[in-house]
Formats: sequence, C-alpha cells, structure tokens
Amino acid sequence: MKKLFVLFSFILLSFLIVPGAPSYADEAKLRENFQIEIADLFWKRKFSELEARSSLYRKSQSRTPSGFWELDLMYYGLRNVISSSSVSDGEWEKVFKILDEWIDMHPDSPSAHITKAAFLEKFAWKIRGHSFAKDVPKEAWGTFFGALKIAEDYLNENKDIASQDPEWYARMLSILGGSGSNSMAYERVLKEGLDKYPNYYGIYNVAVLYLLPQWRGDKHQIEDFANEAVERSQQTDGMAMYARIYWGLSQTQYKAKLFRETDASWPKMRQGFRDILKKYPDPRNQNSFAFFSCAAKDKETLKELLDKIDTPLIYVWYTQDYYDFCKNFAASTD
Repeated sequence: MKKLFVLFSFILLSFLIVPGAPSYADEAKLRENFQIEIADLFWKRKFSELEARSSLYRKSQSRTPSGFWELDLMYYGLRNVISSSSVSDGEWEKVFKILDEWIDMHPDSPSAHITKAAFLEKFAWKIRGHSFAKDVPKEAWGTFFGALKIAEDYLNENKDIASQDPEWYARMLSILGGSGSNSMAYERVLKEGLDKYPNYYGIYNVAVLYLLPQWRGDKHQIEDFANEAVERSQQTDGMAMYARIYWGLSQTQYKAKLFRETDASWPKMRQGFRDILKKYPDPRNQNSFAFFSCAAKDKETLKELLDKIDTPLIYVWYTQDYYDFCKNFAASTD
C-alpha cells in the first residue's frame, strides 16, 4: 500500500509541476513563465519543491515542446534570480544566504551545489566586468581568477554528489573556459561529461562557445565538434545535435550570417531540423527551420515550410522585415 501511495504521489507530482503540455501561447512564453516560477520558488525558499522538480527533470529527462531540456531551463531560471551584475552587494549576500540555507536543508542535493557554484562563477564575472579584456583594470584580474578558482574548487569538492546531474559538467566547463585553464583539463572534463550525458544540450552549448575565434578556437574546430556531437547522439537524435549546435551559435553570435561566417553544412543542418521535427513538431522549431532555409538560400525547403506556418513567430526571424524578405524570396520565380 505504501509503495502504491509513493507511486501515485510521483505521478501526481509529474502532472502538477512539469510544463510538458503548456497552456502558454508559444515556447517563448512557456520558457519565460517557467523561469519566473523557478525564481519565485528560490526567493520564497521552497527548497523541497525545487528538489522535487530538479529530481524529476533529471530522472525523466523531460523536455519542453520544442525539445529543450527542462532541467537546463530550471538552471537558467535559478541563475537569473540575479539578472544583472550591477545589483547591490546586499542582494548578492541575500542570494548566497538562501543558497546556504538550501544546502543546509538538502546537503545531498546536486542542484543546490551546482547553483551555488554558478553564483560563485557569476560573482567572479561581476568583479571582472563584461568589457573586452583590454579594458579590464589590471587590479581586477587577480581577484577575478581567484574567484573563479573558488567556484572550481567548490564544484570539485562536491563532485561525488553534484556530477549526478549533467549541469555539473556545463558549469565546470564554463568556469574552466573563463579562467583560461589548460586545454588538457578542459578536454578531460568535456570528454567525461559527454561520455556520461551525450544528449544533454547544456554541455554542448557551453563547450562550443570556447571554440569561437574570440576565445580559443576557429570555425573548423566548431564544425569538427558538431560532427562529433552527432556521432555521440545519432542513435537517439539523428542529425539533430548538429542543427542544435549551430542554431545556438546563430542565436548568440551570427543570426542570419551563420552560413557566411562558419563552416555549417546546410544539408546536414536541414536533416537535423527534420529529425528535430519528427520528435518536436513545435511552431518554434518550424519557424526556425524556415529561418535557416532562407539564410541558406534554399527556396524549395523555405516554401515548403512557409506553407505550413499559419502564424509566424517574428521573434524567431528577429525582425518583421527579415520575415517579409524571406517570404518574398520564397514566392519569387527567378
């Protein structure tokens, strides 16, 4: 009887807290509301519910309608409880106090330890600032690297607990990348993380940023990384990871210039989007596929997709003008 009660409670909890069938208008609104809910739980110190959510997302590997990991989205929400590095010292102190309370109540919580490390890292960047390296005051560098080392050490000290969650590897890669750690240490963490969690987008999204030319890599390394990602995930995701890696880079770096400034292969990316839509036929994914079809000048695929889109999501296209340009391009006869 007790086992049945536990099972019923777990199923009920799944329906109550997982936004897998959203009532929101689209994915963007879903993500916004999801993160607001997570932040609200944090500020209200509802640690048991945060634990229930994180445990469920981790075990079920649940996704949003577009296929984004809800676990990853939860960590976005937690990191964004402070969305600006310019908030007062008192606000930072309050966050660390809440984190320590969470850890005191749940010392075996991967999510609590990972979130504390994320804020130690975020505080380091507050010290450094987000300007170009040449504009950072010399006296800030030592403090910045020291603060990053504290975050790195904290993750390592709690690895046995926290690396049960794939986000441990994403945070560690972010910290090592920011500190300019030697490549052997970085590659060791990356390999271990991808061996354990080959389908967790968060690890790929962090790792690929440090392959950008302004960090430590170039476009050829990015292409190699995207192809290796497919090798790891092809059995379950087909070519989807290839598309998702370049999709992420487009959002953060290149927008419609992706195919001009990287080695991205449109045939591979096109197949990746088709594989994504097989599992996640969400309007955001359909609009994004069409956006990249236009950027790649693939009129046939663009027209096919636009014919299926009832209402365009303009935020996916960045501007109404670019959507109109693509629509006219698809309709042109030349």
